[in-house]
Amino acid sequence: MPRTLPEIRAALVELVDRWKDYDGTEKAASQTFLNQLVSAFTGAPDAMAAGARFEEFGDRNEGSGFMDLYWPDVAIIEMKAPSRTKNLHKDRAQVIDYWRNSADPAKKIEAPRYLVLCSFQRFEIWQPYGYPPREPDYAPLAAFSLEELPDQVESLL
Repeated sequence: MPRTLPEIRAALVELVDRWKDYDGTEKAASQTFLNQLVSAFTGAPDAMAAGARFEEFGDRNEGSGFMDLYWPDVAIIEMKAPSRTKNLHKDRAQVIDYWRNSADPAKKIEAPRYLVLCSFQRFEIWQPYGYPPREPDYAPLAAFSLEELPDQVESLL
């Protein structure tokens, strides 16, 4: 059963309280954070139950790597350590490359609708132009801090 907006906001308030002081590494906590974030919105017990996959192999213009979270038809979420918050703009190319290369016209696989770059303390969200991939605008659709997340619920719906 889908969650209501008040239920989502309440879950996000808990998420903010749990993560507001996190200053560790990306690898140490990304999957835990993403499980809790996806669960807050969907009510699913974790991201996998909602249809998302962790550490999905992705092609990049500069090689290849692993998308932190790949949710087919929905989003690619790339996590960075809190220490990257002030320089998050330098990591945009990575998530945009993953998106650009995630579509497979031969298999009729569309690129996910949204891109999220997150440093635990800050979110940047893009809505690229759909299928087939075209060059996205390099300005995020929305950008906000973790503490603003409950008030930005519509940005991640």
